[in-house]
Amino acid sequence: MADHDVKIRVKAEGADAAAAKVGGIGKAFQRLIAPIVAVRKAAGTLFMALGTVGFVIHGISLIVDGVKRLHAWFGRAQKAAAEMAKAQTMRGVEKALEKAVERGKALAERTAEALANLKEIARQGAAERSAENGLAGAQTDYDEQQALAGVTDNEERQRIREEFALRRADEEKRAVARNSAAARQDINSQLNVAYDSMGREERYREGRDRDYSEAQRAWLKADREVTQQEAKNGPGKANAEDVQRRDALKKAADAILAEIHASDERTKELEKLTESLKHQRSLIDKEVQTAELRQRTAYAEVSNARAQREAERRERERKQVEEFVKISERNMQKARQQEAQDEIETKSEEIRKAEEALKAEPEVHQVRDRISAMGGFATAGAATLAGMSTGGDKSYNELRQHRDLLKQEVEQLKKIVKNTEEGAAVFG
Repeated sequence: MADHDVKIRVKAEGADAAAAKVGGIGKAFQRLIAPIVAVRKAAGTLFMALGTVGFVIHGISLIVDGVKRLHAWFGRAQKAAAEMAKAQTMRGVEKALEKAVERGKALAERTAEALANLKEIARQGAAERSAENGLAGAQTDYDEQQALAGVTDNEERQRIREEFALRRADEEKRAVARNSAAARQDINSQLNVAYDSMGREERYREGRDRDYSEAQRAWLKADREVTQQEAKNGPGKANAEDVQRRDALKKAADAILAEIHASDERTKELEKLTESLKHQRSLIDKEVQTAELRQRTAYAEVSNARAQREAERRERERKQVEEFVKISERNMQKARQQEAQDEIETKSEEIRKAEEALKAEPEVHQVRDRISAMGGFATAGAATLAGMSTGGDKSYNELRQHRDLLKQEVEQLKKIVKNTEEGAAVFG
């Protein structure tokens, strides 16, 4: 009896172990465990009804049949659990793929939409600034024409034009500065979107890498199972469902990998975009520098033009002074010429009179010389007796010397007249 009791307890413990092992599959298999528990309960009831000896003698076949059924149920439970695990693995890969596709599509759409919105805002802002700049330019043109109206002096008109040229240079610099600041802000906004999208793509790829690793492991496991079946049953004789599942896993894994590659391509495009935006931003800085150079150039041109006009004015004044001096000198020479000519005429008249006096008879001159020698002056009576006038008469020699001196002076005066420019210059 004791031996039989031990056997019965071993069988019961075996049933308990089998039930516990089946129960360990998880809550998902409760419906598979229920029949096993029912058998265990039925066996317990039978033990109580027949007694230990009677059960061993009369019910040994029932125990054997029950254990067989337990093993059969356990096999079906294991198979069901394996099938369910495969299904869950397949479903997990499918969900990962669905998540990857949806997430990748959302990332691309979100980036494209954000960039499109920013570009539209930038376009509208640029159009508005262009209209404002055009209006300011038209106002400057109008003001210039108003300032020039009625002005006939060329220098004054030139001064007005130069003032408005400087005004345009200042307005252009301010306009470029405003446009550049706005454009730089637009570009920075697009860069922020691009950088944010690149970060999202990186996190997306990290998740897809995990999904791909899991899908690849599932596919490799399914492929090994199919390979083992073909090794056992012959090439092409694996379970059709297993082959189909393996192929589906491979397709899903490849699709996830394609999503990873697509993310890489999107990231490359974003990197190209960031480089392009940075280049545009550098060009904006150059546009500002160019506007500043144009402004400085305009001021330099106006300054140079004014300096040139001032130099020309001073040169004209210098030439006018020089011409005035020349004209004054010519007029002075003309005056000296005229003065010399007048003296020539006067002295020529004196020479003529001296010549006429010298042509008189020599006796007359000799008498005059004697009278002069006697006292330097003849009495009125002596002069009357001699038939001559004593007032201012000179000796023959003195008269001749005086005549010769006059001739020399006339010759000098003639040289002055000859060396003097003909005609008096007129200052203009």
